[in-house]
Amino acid sequence: MKLELITKYEKEKLSFNKLKEFGVTAIRGPRYMPKTLSEYIKKL
Repeated sequence: MKLELITKYEKEKLSFNKLKEFGVTAIRGPRYMPKTLSEYIKKL
């Protein structure tokens, strides 16, 4: 699988601890993102 970086965010705004607040416990690929996290990222 080949991934392409589209947008880079500041570490403080999208740290792994922040992702945990949205229920993300592991990052394995571009399969699924909680709707609340998607909405948060769109606001950034």
